Formats: sequence, C-alpha cells, structure tokens
Amino acid sequence: MRVKLLAIDLDGTLLNKDRKISSKNQDAIRRAQDAGVTVMLASGRIRPSMVPFAESLGIELPIVCGNGTYAYLAPEEPLYSLHLHSSVSEALIAYATEKDIHLNLYTSDAMYFLSETPWAELYRKRVETIIPQSYSPADAQTYIKAMIVDHPHHIQEHRKKLASILGLETRATESEAEYLEFMSTKATKGYALAQVAAQLGIEQGETAAIGDYLNDVEMLEWAGISAAVENAHSGAKQAAKVTVSSNELDGVAEFIDAYVLKQRQ
Repeated sequence: MRVKLLAIDLDGTLLNKDRKISSKNQDAIRRAQDAGVTVMLASGRIRPSMVPFAESLGIELPIVCGNGTYAYLAPEEPLYSLHLHSSVSEALIAYATEKDIHLNLYTSDAMYFLSETPWAELYRKRVETIIPQSYSPADAQTYIKAMIVDHPHHIQEHRKKLASILGLETRATESEAEYLEFMSTKATKGYALAQVAAQLGIEQGETAAIGDYLNDVEMLEWAGISAAVENAHSGAKQAAKVTVSSNELDGVAEFIDAYVLKQRQ
C-alpha cells in the first residue's frame, strides 16, 4: 500500500547531535510532501518546543506532542488530550523532593522545573526552543506528563521504586538515557498515530514512522512500515521493520527515499 502519513521523531532521529535538521533531511521531507504524503512530527516535546522545527519544514499540522499525550489536526483545539491524575503528579513531586532529584512538569504549552538542580543546565542546552518556568505549589495545574532527569544508571532504580507508588494508572517510558517520563497509560505515540490516521481516513497499512528510542516503540510497532535509525536504542530497533543510517547520516532521508517514496512509484 502507498504511504499517506509519515510520523517522524525529533531528537535522535530527525535532529542531529547539534539539534539541527540537515538540508538533506529537509529536501527529502519536501519530496515526500510533493508526492502527497502527509508528514507529521511526533515528539516527546510539548508543542511550543516543536513549533520552530515544524515551521521550518512547513509541516505545522498535524502534530503529535508530549509522547502522544495530545495531538493537533487544527491550530486551536487538540484532537484529544490525556493528563496525569493529580495524585500522580503529587506523588512524583514528593518523591523528587525527598530524593533531591530533578523533575520537570509539563502542561500542553509550558514546562516547569520543580527546582534548580545540576541537571537543569543540561536540559536547557538540549531544549533551547522553550524557556522552563519555576514550579510553585500555588500554581499547581493538571499536567500532561512529568519527567525525572538523572544519571542513566539511576533511571531503572527510580522506575522500580515509583512503580509501586504510582500503580497501574501511569505509564513510564524513556526518551533519552537520562530521561524517565510519566504519563497516562493510554498515551503513546502509537496511540496518537492511530488517532490521527483515523481522523484523516488513512489505513494502518498506509502509515510510516521513524524513531530512535523507547518512547517510539509503540509508534514503530503500529505503523505499516517503520524504521529505527542506526543510533537507536535496541528496543526501538526490535520494534521497527528496518534500520537505516544514523541521525548524523540523514537516516530520515534514507527512509523516505528507500521506503516511503519507493512504495508510491
């Protein structure tokens, strides 16, 4: 079947180590658009952090944000929005405060540092397209997700400890070696891709996706054709149908030319 909808992850996939989009990847995305493919960014980032990249590519909509916690088909109203229960965010805040670890809290249009930690600067350098705000209990909101940032060798320890605290209503995933994210159990990029495809009248076999990390697994499994970049986590490679060149060597362009557009010839 011809690919009609292509979902592309940002960090580690479309973006290189400098968090830039290569001209080769840009050109390939434009060729896909010219061929009639709807190209969609699907990231763990929230929408304001994704918009500069989307605008540079001319693909503002549709867009999947926050690891599938919400998606847009139109500029103003989200197609859907999934949130953390307040008891979950409160438990994560208490845990991070007790352990003195870095925690980010996200709404659909803003992010908050629970406190300034040594990890804050790392995050700022990686995500320069949004300015974090300082968390205040007085301004507590309903959050779409939360994220612990810590040494990679501590991530699984946090995951195990929090599993018993948070219960079955919360899903945990990893989007980079230092990131442990928490969101609604339904929220995955795969769920988001399925919802967008259904709204556009596109069949599962007419979708494609490319990613690099564990938060991409469900999307890679659901898509009709999927690829992991060479630098991807082994879990993402196992979920994908094929492996292409790394994010430093324009793997997105390779996937588009060798698989997405080839099927349309």
